[in-house]
Amino acid sequence: MTIVVSVVGLFLTGIGTLMGALVSADQLDQSKEASERNVRAQAARVSAWLEQQGDGKWRLHLRNASVDPIGDVRWVFADHHSAVGLVATSWRVALPDVPPCTEQVIDQKQLWRNPGGGVESEFFQVPSQDQPTVSGWRNLEHEDANLVIWAIGFRDRDGVAWVREDGRLLKKERIASSPAAGAIVQGLPTVRPAQACADATAEQGTSER
Repeated sequence: MTIVVSVVGLFLTGIGTLMGALVSADQLDQSKEASERNVRAQAARVSAWLEQQGDGKWRLHLRNASVDPIGDVRWVFADHHSAVGLVATSWRVALPDVPPCTEQVIDQKQLWRNPGGGVESEFFQVPSQDQPTVSGWRNLEHEDANLVIWAIGFRDRDGVAWVREDGRLLKKERIASSPAAGAIVQGLPTVRPAQACADATAEQGTSER
């Protein structure tokens, strides 16, 4: 009888140890998931999109809907319209930062291109206040453009580098190359208040309770 009781006791102890290990592993997985969500919380509130207005012209938006600034911002968009015989053109825009709860807006009329300009596909430019004066440059204000968002890149409040491209938010340093041709943005983006701005970390914590 003593041997049977001992065996049963060992069996139950083993079951308890196994269950404890499984619970601990599950808690660890949940903790890792919560930590990853927290790391991504601010980056998830940064987005870019296109708006086509009533006259057919495009407006580009980049929004930081978090309560912290983002820095080292890279904004890439392209025109794939080929009806006018132009090669694909990409604008690779550099902004030092985007303040919290703001939206940066660029109108189609601010876009210039020079198919023979040959700007390198890895090169980013800060918007210029000056209108191009050399020959070959064309303004898109009166052109039938077909704009697409290529990617956005930025650093969050902790200095972590993120790229949003192909519908995915990735933790990475570099944006993929884009079609190369001469292209500049004339004038700084218009800054507007961002709707639905929130502290992403606090919001995340509330959703987990």
